[in-house]
Amino acid sequence: MTKFVTFGETMVQYNAEYLGPYNSESSHLVDVAGAESNVAVNLAKITSNSIDVIWISQLGNDKQGILVQQSLSDRIEIDAPLLDGEKTGISILNHYPDDLHIKTYNRKDSAASKLGFASIKPHLVTADLLHVTGITPALGTECKDTIFRSLEACQSMGVPVSIDVNYREQLWNPEECRTTITRMIPYATLFKLGLDEAETIWSLGCSAHEYAKQFHDISGGLVIVTQGESGAVLFDGENMLTESSINVTSIDPVGAGDAFLSVMSLCQYKNFDTSFSLFFSSIAAAKSTETIGNKEPVSKDKILKSISHLIK
Repeated sequence: MTKFVTFGETMVQYNAEYLGPYNSESSHLVDVAGAESNVAVNLAKITSNSIDVIWISQLGNDKQGILVQQSLSDRIEIDAPLLDGEKTGISILNHYPDDLHIKTYNRKDSAASKLGFASIKPHLVTADLLHVTGITPALGTECKDTIFRSLEACQSMGVPVSIDVNYREQLWNPEECRTTITRMIPYATLFKLGLDEAETIWSLGCSAHEYAKQFHDISGGLVIVTQGESGAVLFDGENMLTESSINVTSIDPVGAGDAFLSVMSLCQYKNFDTSFSLFFSSIAAAKSTETIGNKEPVSKDKILKSISHLIK
């Protein structure tokens, strides 16, 4: 069975069901939030658990850690022990007019920020694909070391790697991020980021097409630059493809990139046609925005229904 491995921090998220700044007396959707576990859950859902998906981390032995463990273990395989004396991160997501969404964190010195390579290494031996993000190396020096040791191990074993930048301004500044991500890119079989992220981090004033070519020159692999409502651009070294955004009623766009990446990783591993892969992934991303939070990952049935509707 195909084995998909990912690791990183997942927090308890308080997702506001109202507009405006945080209000402790207002209603919140309590959920778990982590880019890597989002990808894993979406992948398991889309494939109807026909592949082995595992998420690795560490959690504090607190009510938040127990909630994360319980929520994810029902949907994917996890290796995330509860550690006494450590804490689990908390995320607060607030929504504002004009499609503005702001996250604030309480995650400094969390259990996950101390995740060591020893926890990852045993799983890489049997991995068919590793997925990581730019969030993990921003959590601390130990996590950064774990990222690069994992990338080096995969390179030596010939394990494909997908990397999603997922820039978080609360964790590091653009210069720090640029230095680390530039070191990560050569290991990427699949490298994804948003045009807005590229501009924030590299500030070159390039188009999505130009950034895609530039990053491909570094990685030699597949590069995807997403553009929000303007769709996405994909470059594989020969073909430059553009996919328009899929028209849906968007409620909560947070996590759309994770849904996109879960499908694209699978499509590339299965050697699906690149144009179809981009189309399929774009639908997954669009459909994921139709619900609040991560309790209902996008399903294969939803994607197939959308494809059927679009080709009528």
